[in-house]
Amino acid sequence: MLRIESKLPGFGGWFLAADTFNVYMKLPSPASPEEIHRIFYDTYSGRSEEFVRRLIAMGPRIKIIPGRYSLSELIAIEHLVTQPSKRIPGLSGTGTSLLHNRVVVGFTDSASVCPGAAAIASMGIPLDAIELEVWGIIRAL
Repeated sequence: MLRIESKLPGFGGWFLAADTFNVYMKLPSPASPEEIHRIFYDTYSGRSEEFVRRLIAMGPRIKIIPGRYSLSELIAIEHLVTQPSKRIPGLSGTGTSLLHNRVVVGFTDSASVCPGAAAIASMGIPLDAIELEVWGIIRAL
Protein backbone atom coordinates (compact mmCIF):
# COMPACT_ATOMS: atom_id res chain seq x y z
CA MET A 1 0.00 0.00 0.00
CA LEU A 2 2.93 2.35 0.52
CA ARG A 3 3.67 1.88 -3.21
CA ILE A 4 0.18 3.18 -3.92
CA GLU A 5 0.81 6.17 -1.66
CA SER A 6 3.99 6.94 -3.63
CA LYS A 7 1.74 7.29 -6.71
CA LEU A 8 -1.21 8.86 -4.87
CA PRO A 9 -0.11 11.53 -2.38
CA GLY A 10 -2.58 11.61 0.51
CA PHE A 11 -3.56 7.93 0.15
CA GLY A 12 -4.61 6.65 3.58
CA GLY A 13 -5.27 2.97 2.89
CA TRP A 14 -8.18 0.97 1.57
CA PHE A 15 -10.53 -1.87 2.49
CA LEU A 16 -13.05 -3.96 0.57
CA ALA A 17 -16.76 -3.82 1.39
CA ALA A 18 -19.59 -5.02 -0.86
CA ASP A 19 -17.24 -5.48 -3.86
CA THR A 20 -16.09 -1.87 -3.54
CA PHE A 21 -12.59 -0.59 -2.87
CA ASN A 22 -13.14 1.97 -0.12
CA VAL A 23 -10.17 4.32 -0.44
CA TYR A 24 -9.14 6.88 2.16
CA MET A 25 -7.69 10.06 0.63
CA LYS A 26 -6.68 13.27 2.33
CA LEU A 27 -8.66 16.04 0.72
CA PRO A 28 -8.30 17.96 -1.41
CA SER A 29 -6.73 15.13 -3.37
CA PRO A 30 -4.47 16.02 -6.28
CA ALA A 31 -5.63 12.80 -7.99
CA SER A 32 -8.83 12.51 -9.98
CA PRO A 33 -11.17 9.55 -9.46
CA GLU A 34 -10.05 8.30 -12.89
CA GLU A 35 -6.40 8.39 -11.83
CA ILE A 36 -7.20 6.53 -8.60
CA HIS A 37 -9.11 3.96 -10.65
CA ARG A 38 -6.16 3.50 -13.04
CA ILE A 39 -3.63 3.12 -10.23
CA PHE A 40 -5.78 0.49 -8.51
CA TYR A 41 -6.22 -1.36 -11.80
CA ASP A 42 -2.49 -1.26 -12.54
CA THR A 43 -1.58 -2.31 -8.99
CA TYR A 44 -4.07 -5.14 -8.43
CA SER A 45 -4.87 -6.61 -11.87
CA GLY A 46 -1.98 -9.07 -11.59
CA ARG A 47 -2.78 -10.32 -8.09
CA SER A 48 -2.97 -14.06 -7.51
CA GLU A 49 -6.26 -13.89 -5.58
CA GLU A 50 -9.12 -14.75 -7.94
CA PHE A 51 -11.56 -12.56 -6.00
CA VAL A 52 -9.37 -9.47 -6.39
CA ARG A 53 -8.73 -10.15 -10.09
CA ARG A 54 -12.49 -10.54 -10.64
CA LEU A 55 -13.20 -7.20 -8.95
CA ILE A 56 -10.48 -5.49 -10.96
CA ALA A 57 -11.63 -7.09 -14.25
CA MET A 58 -15.12 -5.65 -13.69
CA GLY A 59 -13.54 -2.22 -13.50
CA PRO A 60 -12.92 -1.61 -9.82
CA ARG A 61 -15.69 0.19 -8.01
CA ILE A 62 -14.00 2.79 -5.91
CA LYS A 63 -15.52 4.89 -3.18
CA ILE A 64 -13.33 7.75 -2.03
CA ILE A 65 -13.62 8.43 1.70
CA PRO A 66 -12.16 11.64 3.12
CA GLY A 67 -9.29 10.67 5.40
CA ARG A 68 -7.36 12.81 7.85
CA TYR A 69 -4.09 10.90 7.56
CA SER A 70 -1.99 9.35 4.84
CA LEU A 71 -0.83 5.79 5.35
CA SER A 72 2.76 6.91 5.95
CA GLU A 73 1.55 9.39 8.59
CA LEU A 74 -0.34 6.60 10.37
CA ILE A 75 2.71 4.35 10.29
CA ALA A 76 4.85 7.18 11.70
CA ILE A 77 2.31 7.77 14.49
CA GLU A 78 2.22 4.04 15.26
CA HIS A 79 6.03 4.05 15.45
CA LEU A 80 5.97 7.00 17.89
CA VAL A 81 3.57 5.10 20.15
CA THR A 82 5.53 1.83 20.00
CA GLN A 83 8.86 3.62 20.58
CA PRO A 84 7.67 6.37 22.95
CA SER A 85 9.84 9.16 24.30
CA LYS A 86 8.09 8.63 27.65
CA ARG A 87 6.32 5.74 29.33
CA ILE A 88 2.74 5.15 28.24
CA PRO A 89 0.92 3.59 31.23
CA GLY A 90 -0.76 0.27 30.49
CA LEU A 91 0.24 0.11 26.81
CA SER A 92 -0.54 -3.34 25.45
CA GLY A 93 0.06 -2.86 21.72
CA THR A 94 -0.69 -0.88 18.59
CA GLY A 95 -1.83 -1.37 15.01
CA THR A 96 -2.77 0.72 12.02
CA SER A 97 -6.48 0.41 11.18
CA LEU A 98 -7.10 0.60 7.44
CA LEU A 99 -10.81 0.37 8.15
CA HIS A 100 -10.84 3.58 10.23
CA ASN A 101 -7.78 5.54 9.01
CA ARG A 102 -6.48 5.59 12.57
CA VAL A 103 -3.87 4.00 14.81
CA VAL A 104 -5.42 1.61 17.31
CA VAL A 105 -3.77 1.65 20.73
CA GLY A 106 -4.55 -1.16 23.14
CA PHE A 107 -4.28 -0.91 26.91
CA THR A 108 -4.11 -3.56 29.59
CA ASP A 109 -7.19 -2.28 31.42
CA SER A 110 -9.74 0.53 31.38
CA ALA A 111 -7.95 2.38 34.21
CA SER A 112 -4.91 2.81 31.90
CA VAL A 113 -6.79 4.38 29.00
CA CYS A 114 -7.03 8.00 30.26
CA PRO A 115 -3.46 8.24 31.62
CA GLY A 116 -2.23 6.49 28.46
CA ALA A 117 -4.09 8.93 26.23
CA ALA A 118 -2.68 11.86 28.22
CA ALA A 119 0.86 10.50 27.77
CA ILE A 120 0.28 10.09 24.03
CA ALA A 121 -1.10 13.62 23.73
CA SER A 122 1.85 15.02 25.71
CA MET A 123 4.16 13.56 23.04
CA GLY A 124 2.45 15.79 20.45
CA ILE A 125 0.49 12.97 18.84
CA PRO A 126 -2.98 14.14 17.77
CA LEU A 127 -5.62 12.14 19.62
CA ASP A 128 -7.94 12.23 16.60
CA ALA A 129 -5.43 9.89 14.94
CA ILE A 130 -5.87 7.33 17.73
CA GLU A 131 -8.53 4.76 18.63
CA LEU A 132 -8.24 3.66 22.24
CA GLU A 133 -9.17 0.09 23.19
CA VAL A 134 -8.75 -2.28 26.13
CA TRP A 135 -6.92 -5.46 25.02
CA GLY A 136 -5.68 -6.83 28.31
CA ILE A 137 -2.20 -8.20 28.78
CA ILE A 138 -0.64 -9.59 25.59
CA ARG A 139 1.57 -12.63 26.05
CA ALA A 140 3.58 -14.42 23.38
CA LEU A 141 2.91 -18.14 23.27
